Amino acid sequence: MKGPITFVLFLALLTLGAGVGRAAGETVRLEGTSVEQTLGKTRVTLSFSGPVEYRVFPQGPVAKVFIQFAGGEVVTKRGPVEDINKGGVKEIHYGRRQGGETLEYVSISLDRPASYQVSREGSNLLLTFEPTPGTPSPLPSFRTPPPPAIPVGGPLLRPPPTTRGEGSTGLTLEEARRIALRHSLKVKVAEEEVELAGIRKLDAGRDMAPSLSGRWAETNGTVVSPTEQDFRRKEIGVQVGQPIFQGGRLLNTYRQARTNREIVEHNLAKTRQTLIYEVTRAYYTVLKTQQTVRADRAALERATALWDMANRKRQGGVSSEEEWLRARSSFTQLHYRARAEERELELAQVQLQGLLQQNVPLPGELSDPLRPKRLEASLEDLLRRARRHNPELLAAELTAQFHDYGHRAAEGERWPRVDASAFYGKSAAAFQNEPLRLEPSWNIGVRGTLAFWGNSASSNFVQQKSAPDLGESTRSRSRLISATVGLWDRSVAPMKQAEVEYARAQAVLQETRQAVEVQVREAFTNYHKGLLQVEGATQDVEYRQREVEILRERQREGTAEAAQVLTAEATLRDAAKSVHEAVAFTNVALAALSRAIGTDLLTP
Repeated sequence: MKGPITFVLFLALLTLGAGVGRAAGETVRLEGTSVEQTLGKTRVTLSFSGPVEYRVFPQGPVAKVFIQFAGGEVVTKRGPVEDINKGGVKEIHYGRRQGGETLEYVSISLDRPASYQVSREGSNLLLTFEPTPGTPSPLPSFRTPPPPAIPVGGPLLRPPPTTRGEGSTGLTLEEARRIALRHSLKVKVAEEEVELAGIRKLDAGRDMAPSLSGRWAETNGTVVSPTEQDFRRKEIGVQVGQPIFQGGRLLNTYRQARTNREIVEHNLAKTRQTLIYEVTRAYYTVLKTQQTVRADRAALERATALWDMANRKRQGGVSSEEEWLRARSSFTQLHYRARAEERELELAQVQLQGLLQQNVPLPGELSDPLRPKRLEASLEDLLRRARRHNPELLAAELTAQFHDYGHRAAEGERWPRVDASAFYGKSAAAFQNEPLRLEPSWNIGVRGTLAFWGNSASSNFVQQKSAPDLGESTRSRSRLISATVGLWDRSVAPMKQAEVEYARAQAVLQETRQAVEVQVREAFTNYHKGLLQVEGATQDVEYRQREVEILRERQREGTAEAAQVLTAEATLRDAAKSVHEAVAFTNVALAALSRAIGTDLLTP
């Protein structure tokens, strides 16, 4: 019954929530928002300067309410997100149009499922929330104990244990790669292309082999002169054909098919390596954001204690309003940055999930440690490896060779072509009132063709021995010689086209060589630049950590304000994030280098 009840409630809310109270084009200002909690219910009041037209509907189960404005313009100067954490209301988000104060919607997020009612009180909009009976405890927020924090300072880069116990749901980079390769449609299509190229190679090889076919023919007719007589003619045997000389056309066509098979195999390797790089980049984006979120929660937990202390000192009249405002500003910045980083993590997880092409959600924690991978190779060594293993470069070299074979096959049209054919079997012909006796018959022939200046000439030589025909009693032997000349029956365009395609393939090969070298050099430079960033950011973390420790000691002695410690915590948080980003940048650069040289440098 849950589905129908939810649907009816949804329709009722739409009907109740729609209200028209202002003329089109009139500007109404959202002046304030208040949250009150009484008798187990929570009321959220949105105060407007005049009546507004709106629609209210739930988003998700009933953990978020979405208020959309229509008609005239609704404006506000309130921030994008207002944290409430009162009466089950977590936050209120104000959705604006870009570059202005115009509101498009207001969303109210709850920490647990709840039912609600919408009403009006003058120009104010009232939403009353009541927790649904039997709902679970509130969703975790920043004020609940955070997960284990990453230690700052020197130990920041110390990896957590990589061994996973039974029942662990972590996802390693190697597992993510395997899942993506297994589900990728591009990889599957590339594998089908390899299979197709193998079939074409088989067909091209078969064209050079003898052709063998069985032949059977039977004719029933009537001789109309001088008297009508019915007759029968029958033939059964084996036909064989064999190309003798084709000017290299068939051989080079086979070489083309064989080369094309190698090209699509390298294209498959390129597709795999590109997907591996994309998965690696998305994986480290999730990993670095995940680590930053963990550090944010730890920093915010420490900052919450300082903020509570600043509030108590302000209420007791011990600190000034200026000090309290500075503390609030620093705490708010930490809070907003932490929330923004959580949203970044959600987006990164969606991107990684899209690459894996799985409908199931990702594990809560990725398993690989966030630390820079070490590379023991010189630039010259990497360039040599790229020349030997880069699939794009190898495919370009084979493509040039492919068109070279095509050019040779086209040149073969200038040479004479000789084909042989033979037939052996039995045949017979007789009138209806005569017995039909099958006797051996055979023929062997040679055909020659020569193309010149768009014309062609051909000749045939056939030697045969046939069974007796109608009215005959003995077998016959004959020899046929014929010649044919065709005028302007051959096109000269294929030769020119083969020359153009070969020249284009050479140009593409040269560009690919230069592009691969640039990719290797750029990725190599980014990798070492990332290592320098990791070193500098780590030293900055150590300095900021020491600064926080000193300020905390001074704050306990009463010579430093809570605002100073909060500001130092925010700076430490930014430094820790810089380390995470630098490590991820370094490993992604190494993944790009792996793609450029054609071998994996990230995993053993």
